[in-house]
Amino acid sequence: MRPEANRLALRAAWVIAVALWAVALWMWFDIRGATVVPPPAAVAAAPPAKPPPVFVAERQRPAPVDRPAVVASAPPAPARALPQAVCGFDTPTGAAPSETEIDAFLARQRQAGLQRAIDALQARGGVQPLAMALLLEVSRNREQAEQRTPVVACQPGADCDAKRKGLVDNAYVQAPLPSDRLLELARNGDDPWVVQLGLLACDLQFNAPKGCSALSPRRLTQLDPDNAAAWLELATREASGQDEALFRASQASRYDSRWGQLAARIDEAMPPDMPALQRLTVVEHAIGLMSAYGVSGSLTANRYCSDAAVRDANRAQLCDQLARTMVQRSPGSLDVLLGHTIGARLGWPAEQRQALRDAVQAASVLTTKATPGDAPYACAAVDAQLKQFHETQRSGELVAAQRAIERSGLSVAELLGRADARPARALAGLSTPAPGSAPTSR
Repeated sequence: MRPEANRLALRAAWVIAVALWAVALWMWFDIRGATVVPPPAAVAAAPPAKPPPVFVAERQRPAPVDRPAVVASAPPAPARALPQAVCGFDTPTGAAPSETEIDAFLARQRQAGLQRAIDALQARGGVQPLAMALLLEVSRNREQAEQRTPVVACQPGADCDAKRKGLVDNAYVQAPLPSDRLLELARNGDDPWVVQLGLLACDLQFNAPKGCSALSPRRLTQLDPDNAAAWLELATREASGQDEALFRASQASRYDSRWGQLAARIDEAMPPDMPALQRLTVVEHAIGLMSAYGVSGSLTANRYCSDAAVRDANRAQLCDQLARTMVQRSPGSLDVLLGHTIGARLGWPAEQRQALRDAVQAASVLTTKATPGDAPYACAAVDAQLKQFHETQRSGELVAAQRAIERSGLSVAELLGRADARPARALAGLSTPAPGSAPTSR
């Protein structure tokens, strides 16, 4: 990722994943259910200040926008003031920092934070901290490869994605030590979380190491057979075994995708005296990894239990049990919302899903209002985002959302009235690549 995109990527990852990302993703994948459609003002929460970034190397960069020429007689536009734009950063002259200066400073803070996080995880000892440290090293190698990749000059009609991917592949130098060590831990150990990290490391590398072929996603279900999320990940990665995997998911007694565990465990390991800005950028990096590359099995369940599929009596029975497992046993708002979506196709009452969806949307309004879009890395904003992240980790997404609404003193209806429908338009152009072709975004 190039320095000028760092701040956009970090900010977008935070808004999508921590600011109750379930709402945005609900609109992103156009999940339709038999529920009352809210008024336009209540469709979604406020969006990131800028469009979502290009986080994955295989995605095509947006075309440059032609800007109108400045009239010679017109006075130059004043520079946009950015006082206190980034916590701990001041220009030598005291003037407002430029976008380039801010991007460079954030990049330095992020790299310093990543190194401190890697060192802290390695110092802890144990298989899980070591696996997380190795994953951070693998992800850093990928970013460094993209930074070395020149911008592709692509003529209309040419295969721009293939050309750019070829350049990235050539520039990428895989560091065999962290990747091979992580895969060895995943293959030979008995920890399903480490296996999940190993699969993630294979997903995010341009040229997957040979060891990835020996790491089967079935290893997850062998080590964690009572976890519905493990079976759904298998169904996502291996289409040939989808029917069996979804049946086993519907019979499982637990649902734990471990989606937020990477950021939470890294945050826990970092030293307490670490500057808040460095801590936030590392947390966002971990959230970004899971957002861009983590497999969402609940989306596979939603596609498997489509409107057409549930017309079959046998499929409907399986999907009903699967939806109940997602709703009753998952701590994640996206999984619960998708469970209700499947239930709506099966005739479940709409009121509970509508209330849940409204509450998540209302809480996301509070989240985006609390963090100014023009200064998300000012000291107060950094502290607010870390506080919210820790609250979400302690109590879970849905409980944290309800508490935020209660603290606001406003009703859900009042908060929905302040919502902004722009995320639906901003996310309308996004697509989710199929597993195997590109990372599956959560």
